[in-house]
Amino acid sequence: MGKRSRSVEAKVTRVMGPDLFESEVDLEFDITVLKRLKLAGVDSQHLRESSDADRLKATEFLRNRIEGQTVLIRPLRKGEHYYARVLYGPEESDILEEMIRSGLLSRFERNGDDS
Repeated sequence: MGKRSRSVEAKVTRVMGPDLFESEVDLEFDITVLKRLKLAGVDSQHLRESSDADRLKATEFLRNRIEGQTVLIRPLRKGEHYYARVLYGPEESDILEEMIRSGLLSRFERNGDDS
């Protein structure tokens, strides 16, 4: 299981896919690190089986919401990969929940294993 951490600010520099983005993560003390993150909780199998048009639509949705914005992330490292829960905007909306409600992504449902 991955290690959970507190929420930190990050400036999203580039959205690269429907669940993938780069951001400058603020580590405080004037230290930032550029990290490639995936949205935590996405059903990646469903995403891989989606059409190119659906993946592009989800990518554009994500890009329009968070690219160039400072967001709150709760990072989670799992093996070699970094995942994050992303809250954006004045209401700190959860981007994954919004994309699920819009039918753009599906939530990963655990079935007893952690794969």
